Amino acid sequence: MQPESTPLHRIAAQFDLHADNPELTVPGAAIEGLPDRPIGLRELQDRLTGPTARDDAADTWTDPVWTYLVDRARKQPLWVTISAALALPGLRNATKRVTWIAPPWAERADIEASALAGFAAGIAQISTVRAHVCRRLCHQGYIAARAYSRELVRYTKSLVSAEFASRPPQPQVGHVDLVLADAIREEIITVDEADLIGTTRLDGQRLGDYATAHGLTRPAADHRRRAAERRLVAWLRPMGGTVERRTCSLDALPGQ
Repeated sequence: MQPESTPLHRIAAQFDLHADNPELTVPGAAIEGLPDRPIGLRELQDRLTGPTARDDAADTWTDPVWTYLVDRARKQPLWVTISAALALPGLRNATKRVTWIAPPWAERADIEASALAGFAAGIAQISTVRAHVCRRLCHQGYIAARAYSRELVRYTKSLVSAEFASRPPQPQVGHVDLVLADAIREEIITVDEADLIGTTRLDGQRLGDYATAHGLTRPAADHRRRAAERRLVAWLRPMGGTVERRTCSLDALPGQ
């Protein structure tokens, strides 16, 4: 059985075709913190995303590398593919984070394609003066995938019959992602609040890192998350003596 081929898989495959090309390198001598020699793509990938890679805030060379990659990508399309491949962990996370927004029938390949389109558009626009270049590019991918998923939700709603008030059957709930999706649909929390809760509670991103990537202070992000979670808790409580919405407890989520 052949492995599933999606846009992100194809990006990885394209990278592998070029990773050992000696003409495709990053000038380590021009970037403080890297060896004083050309850095091949395979080595660069290992430094950025391998087992020994550290958070980009801890490495003075990460943003200069991404500044170089963005500059090359703006001039040569091949470097857009290379940049996307080097950002695959962030792009995979971006697509994962919108799974609770998209309807159940949404194609993973289409969501990945929208994230890649957002990433590529971000390369043309992003400021490389500000910190966390890769993280902000991946967030552009997330925004695009989220917008696409929300369009699918709107399309699904447009198919609902006004006369019979029919709608697709709701999936069984219980998983936290599905609870967040229900809360978004019922306008208990916003998509951004679901993103904040999901990313910091479920995906394990530190609240401070999330705040930095979104232009917030840590106290502001904490206040926003607490306010959203209070609304969720109230919504999850029994209504009229029933427990129709008590599908999980926020107390079970890991805290930070």
